[in-house]
Amino acid sequence: MRGVWAVALNSFRESSRNRIFYGLLATAILFILSSLLVANLTVPEARTRVLLNYGAFSISLFGVVIAIVMGVIQVHKEIDKKTVFSILTRPLSRGSFIVGKFVGMALILLVALLVLAAVWVAALLIDAALQRGVLTTVEIAPQLAIIPGVLLLIFVEQLVIASFAVFFSSFSSPILGGVFTVGFFFLGRSVSFLLQLAERGKGVMKSPLAKSLARAFSAIFPDLSSFNLSQELVQAVKVPALYLWHATAYGACYVVIFLIASIFLFNRREFA
Repeated sequence: MRGVWAVALNSFRESSRNRIFYGLLATAILFILSSLLVANLTVPEARTRVLLNYGAFSISLFGVVIAIVMGVIQVHKEIDKKTVFSILTRPLSRGSFIVGKFVGMALILLVALLVLAAVWVAALLIDAALQRGVLTTVEIAPQLAIIPGVLLLIFVEQLVIASFAVFFSSFSSPILGGVFTVGFFFLGRSVSFLLQLAERGKGVMKSPLAKSLARAFSAIFPDLSSFNLSQELVQAVKVPALYLWHATAYGACYVVIFLIASIFLFNRREFA
């Protein structure tokens, strides 16, 4: 366990010094703050909706980008710099190395999420205070109460993406890993749509074979849309705690599967 934590802290420090990370984080903050300008172009009734959608979208998008970019270079960088040889000569298994790298990724994603969430909530409160007065900020209280659940599932989605990125980085180059992880993200976001087409039986989904393939596809790939609570957030619909637990457990299962697969492949990798 000490070995895993040592690798995780080292990975976290390296990621926190990475200019790419700070560049992405700064861009995400600018995106969130720019929602205040976009909100000014809309009708007053839609201001809060714009801020909520824009903020949640920015945190989700840039979190996924950080997970992909940092995830695919985590293992490869150690191999490329030959530091993996000195690390693995210590009493540290390859499995602990992979898990440590992932935990370090999770820590940097959590820090990014908290920073962006703080900027997002601040933008919401500032807009509410400026437009309607400090006392009437209670109008967005229902949405503010839903934000923790929204952030939780955004973080779970990022962990799933990060684990998949680590999986590919354990046996492929960063470029291939990045391409496959981006494809994985878009496929995961399409699972729900494909299932809806299969249920309706329209177009190419009329045939039994197409329906079977769609169901098989949904069984293999995680339905990343299940982590998206943007509609509930905008409409101030309270999300049941049971749903949050189920979605978190659902994402955790995929994280464990991808990490086990990563360890399996990394254990069989030969280093030149």
